[in-house]
Amino acid sequence: MEAPLRSSALPPLYSARAIRLFSVLFTVVFGGVLLYQNLRDVGNRGAARKVLLFSFIYTLVAIAIVYNLPQSTPLTLGINVGGGYVLAGYFIPKYLPDSPAHPAKKIWKPLLISVLIALPFAAAAVYAALHPEAAQ
Repeated sequence: MEAPLRSSALPPLYSARAIRLFSVLFTVVFGGVLLYQNLRDVGNRGAARKVLLFSFIYTLVAIAIVYNLPQSTPLTLGINVGGGYVLAGYFIPKYLPDSPAHPAKKIWKPLLISVLIALPFAAAAVYAALHPEAAQ
């Protein structure tokens, strides 16, 4: 006989580490979407919208900065690390202070989706680097 589900059971959430990792490997929007989902899962839709808006604005500002600088790969990485730490170090403690008590949610589905979204952009960047005459 199965034990009945307790209504006080905490929903699984993406960890702060996963949010930082997605922010660094992809962009802050990807980490923001994970945190957005966490906040929706606990019923905090207002904070979820704030996090998503922050992650989009942060990414747009980062793109504007990086676009106007030559050889910006290390800067891009630093910007993404900074954004990931803002999401995990500011928003999680503010809106999900009990997040360590929640079970960890698996990252495989968002990882697959993120790779499928990022792959065409990475392929285009490699193609442009290998064929600079095509950009003219």
